[in-house]
Amino acid sequence: MIEFLKWDSDFFGKKIGRIDWTTSEIISYHDLDKDNYDMIYIFSSHPLKINVALMDVKVTFSKSVNYYKPHSEIAIFDKKKHSYSSLLKLAYLSGHDSRFLKDSFFGEQAYKKMYKQWLDNAISNESILVFVAILNNSIQGFVTVHQQAIHSTIGLIAVSKEVQGAGLGKKLIQSVENAITFGSTLYVPTQETNIGACAFYTKTGFKISKKQYLYHDAVRTL
Repeated sequence: MIEFLKWDSDFFGKKIGRIDWTTSEIISYHDLDKDNYDMIYIFSSHPLKINVALMDVKVTFSKSVNYYKPHSEIAIFDKKKHSYSSLLKLAYLSGHDSRFLKDSFFGEQAYKKMYKQWLDNAISNESILVFVAILNNSIQGFVTVHQQAIHSTIGLIAVSKEVQGAGLGKKLIQSVENAITFGSTLYVPTQETNIGACAFYTKTGFKISKKQYLYHDAVRTL
């Protein structure tokens, strides 16, 4: 019943497992053999009555793709022209409500290591586009999107705190839509606690399509 997560385990250097709970019955969880694990993620479509820390309520928004007028401030990231360090700072900002940052089991150093890895993977993956918003010759926002024929998913997105409210987030989203298949579905996950992001996606035409409750059970501490 516990799925071994090889990538997470190798990355964090601890044995990590996952349970996808599909029933309201949770009593048997504490009877599972968890002694060989350091951490177990529990994913559920509904709240659970269990003595385990709720670390995140993941909300996935979706919308049908439209086309918009191109924006001169938005460009595809070019490592020869654009600052990687500026992009990395925004990648860290994009995860300010991340369960990996909230949970002391992982800590800030591991959280930064993970988000750097996600950014590097996005830059090197041909199926992932990385858009940057340029103001005053510096990167002030970015978004990554994994493009597919039927649906695409936004991975990381952030706008510098200094320019939030200036419309760059909307322009980044519209630039993503311009680059993927018209009429396909665009998904973007965020945290329910990230009230600003939830309001932004609703304002830009997204609707909630899925909600997941994520629990962390630190069987053994680091």
